[in-house]
Amino acid sequence: MKIPKFIILVFGVVVLGISWKVYSKFNPNFEKCFIENNENFKSNIGELNSIVNEIIKLNLKESYNISINKLPKDIKNKLEKLGIKSFSLIKISNNNCNEKHILELNVYENWNVENLNNVKLIYSPCDEKTKINQHYFDGFHIDIWGQGQNWLIFSDTDFI
Repeated sequence: MKIPKFIILVFGVVVLGISWKVYSKFNPNFEKCFIENNENFKSNIGELNSIVNEIIKLNLKESYNISINKLPKDIKNKLEKLGIKSFSLIKISNNNCNEKHILELNVYENWNVENLNNVKLIYSPCDEKTKINQHYFDGFHIDIWGQGQNWLIFSDTDFI
């Protein structure tokens, strides 16, 4: 008689655990994800600034979704460690800006991509959204968090 009660208890705990995992998958704690990403960024800012300088020195042409495989091995390795698989180099059309490029690093792992879906680390000189703790939310799926030093984190939680 005690064994069936134990089995029912174990079954109940398993069902609750699975239910919690399913609920968490479809209702992630975005605020926690953003806080973790902001902290992760702070601990990697030096490396990210170094990568930007190295990529800009390569004098690449403006292009979108450039594979990191086209970069020198040392830069590629640094980007892989950060969970980045491609990047875009965009010319700045703002004549009032001393720097001439925006660099978008496309994240494929870490940085809470499993919950946020699309995350980019963007170096964007002369962009007001890069001010530290500046937050922009479009009311639907786009969040932008200013990190200071011309950086922002872009997140798009839309499944599409």
